[in-house]
Amino acid sequence: QKAERTALLPSLRPGQGEWQQLLASLGELYVRGSAIDWQGFDRGYGRRKVALPTYPFQRQRCWVTAPSQPVKLDEWWKKADRERLIRRLSARTQLVDNELLDLIVHALQEEQLLESTGPSVEEVLYEVNWVLRPSSKTLRVADHTCRWIILADRTGLGSALAQQLEAFGYTATLCYFDSFDLADFQLLLTAEPLAGILHLWALDVDSMPVGGNSDSQEDLAEALQQRSCGSLLQLLQQLNQFSPANRTAPKIWVVTRGAQQVPGLPTISELAPLQAPLWGMGRVASLEFPNFWGGLVDLESDSFFRTNDHGREPVDARIAEECAAIWQSIFAEDGEEQVACRQGGRYVARLVRANPALHRTPLTVHADGIYLITGGTGGLGLQNARWLAERGARTLVLTSRSGVTTSAQRQHLAALEALGVTVWIAQVDVADAAGMAVLLEQIHRATHLGPLRGVIHAAGISAFHPLLTLTWAEFVQTLRPKLVGGLVLHKLVCTLKLDFFLCYSSGAGIWGGKGQADYAAANHFLDGLAAWRRQQGLPGLSIAWGPVEGEGMLDTGGQHRLAEMGVHALSPEQLLAAQSFLLETGLHQPVVAAITWSKFKPLYEASRARMLLAELADVQDRQLTVGALSAADQVTSSLAQELAALEPNQRIGWMTRMLQQAAARCMGMSRPEQIEPEQSLLAFGLDSL
Repeated sequence: QKAERTALLPSLRPGQGEWQQLLASLGELYVRGSAIDWQGFDRGYGRRKVALPTYPFQRQRCWVTAPSQPVKLDEWWKKADRERLIRRLSARTQLVDNELLDLIVHALQEEQLLESTGPSVEEVLYEVNWVLRPSSKTLRVADHTCRWIILADRTGLGSALAQQLEAFGYTATLCYFDSFDLADFQLLLTAEPLAGILHLWALDVDSMPVGGNSDSQEDLAEALQQRSCGSLLQLLQQLNQFSPANRTAPKIWVVTRGAQQVPGLPTISELAPLQAPLWGMGRVASLEFPNFWGGLVDLESDSFFRTNDHGREPVDARIAEECAAIWQSIFAEDGEEQVACRQGGRYVARLVRANPALHRTPLTVHADGIYLITGGTGGLGLQNARWLAERGARTLVLTSRSGVTTSAQRQHLAALEALGVTVWIAQVDVADAAGMAVLLEQIHRATHLGPLRGVIHAAGISAFHPLLTLTWAEFVQTLRPKLVGGLVLHKLVCTLKLDFFLCYSSGAGIWGGKGQADYAAANHFLDGLAAWRRQQGLPGLSIAWGPVEGEGMLDTGGQHRLAEMGVHALSPEQLLAAQSFLLETGLHQPVVAAITWSKFKPLYEASRARMLLAELADVQDRQLTVGALSAADQVTSSLAQELAALEPNQRIGWMTRMLQQAAARCMGMSRPEQIEPEQSLLAFGLDSL
């Protein structure tokens, strides 16, 4: 509020007379409520009377009239005081059964809520789809001496790829994680002409080291990320210093196994959530290093072996098929940078509008159960607490590293308690396995409060770190709440019968975001974790959210900056309506975001084509764009003909008049000649319009 009351008023402005600018700033002070000594301002000037013309003034109105907006019925209905409405209806209809009226009004409000939020939810609802896209191209003979670097796995795939490269005239350097110093990257990059880099180190990362009795599994999972994400980070930073002279920049291709879920196939192989962070990070690398980025290729997981008459397919045959799939993806030259190889097919990622099933299973929130929210005292956590309370929850456990520190948090908690909700604040880091185990034990002992019924994992750290300057310590700091915290939660509740296990993810993990490699990696792990839980027959839903407005989330300045790119912030009400909807449907990887694709796509694809959004030319956007282009083509053709018909010395004046007329139409001015060619349009009020 203080910032909104503050104004910086210039005394000088380029292209503006100093006296005129001082008067404009003085007027701004006056309309903001400052006391102006007008007599002192006007003192010291000589005066003389002049005769006014006898004809009437034109009285041209210079105000833009905004049409009045009547209050919509649904807006009034949402804000209506139910008790007051019941009393008035009872008096008007002479019904004495207020309980019946209460039921009717409540039912109507519920129906109105569904009607008003249902379509809006579907308008912002997307999912990742996988489209079969075969490729017949493969490894080709080298036309000159060049080399591939292979960050090789221990399963034999890297060595097989190297053998094939050498057979086609390339040289190949194999680097194994356990015996390679990451500092040697620079020597490898400058040794001789480099054709490309294959990153296979993630293939040695376990699919899901959760379960058993080891207390160090979460630490192991974090350490494994240094093998995959940490090595890619260092490779990108060193590759950025490598500037090949008169040569095409080498492309990095990252290979994973089981990192992506491809629904709809007859046989589903086991997923590997710990490899999913590489995909989130890779999507950001594509934006920040477009010249060096090749793409992501996800292979069938180790648990999947197609069988033949002799039993399981031989390992050598499977590796040969995987080699062929990798080369097809690299040499396809079709712009696809997100590929999943499944059952002999090549599938490519597409973000599409979701088509949720009409059948919905109503979500039941139990009054005799406990609900756990991580990041519970943050903006999203408190919104979720209110959402659960309004649906009947009576015991909430909110975890937070810092506890309750602000008056706004205390007000939220007081409102929950006024609803009859018992709120339990647990000051513990969700990534602290020992601390969370103590908390869960306390929850289990509180038998009078009921069993743990649901988990919402909303804890997280958001920061801006460009890949070029991102350190591994910063990466881990962002990764821990999502990855380690998610693993800790899963391990502690995997044997419980939960109604839901909801993870708060981000659209950054789906389409990337400059400066968000660590954040995208952390969030995309949650997408993989939820999918893996569903594979195991456990509840699991991860929602990748677009930006959200509100306390502790996106501020007004951030909203304006994103809106200029076509990305609009979701309101907390939209978020909770979408969450309710998705918990009752069966989407496998939902994305909720309010985006004007006609604005966002050109910016997203400015440095290179990105096929992820190929099917997202919004029908409305497409119609508007095509119509506008068609009209613009006709106007441009007509203007060009008129301009060509003029003498060269007449064209500048003609174009000036055309621009004056266009600006006058925009600003509602009846006399275009009033617009001086050298004067800023802002001086005419264009900024306020």
